[in-house]
Amino acid sequence: MPGVFQMPLKQVADEARRAQDVGLQAVLLFGIPENKDEQASSAYSENGIIQKALRGIKSKCPNLVTITDVCLCEYMSHGHCGVTRIDGFW
Repeated sequence: MPGVFQMPLKQVADEARRAQDVGLQAVLLFGIPENKDEQASSAYSENGIIQKALRGIKSKCPNLVTITDVCLCEYMSHGHCGVTRIDGFW
């Protein structure tokens, strides 16, 4: 998709700062976690990829609007967009 980029976590805050400096008012983040599981735990972990990216961005761009997409398909080991059973098994 044009205008969509993947970048390492260590570059995200600086890239957000450059975006803000050229006039962008918001960024949209999609995370690709290191580990996936049946509970999508990286989506809500304090140390999840999106959470780390947000902290970095807000440290350099506190007024930049940050939008996150935490659709569970990115975080689930089976790739579906939701928990398939309450007990975590499928």
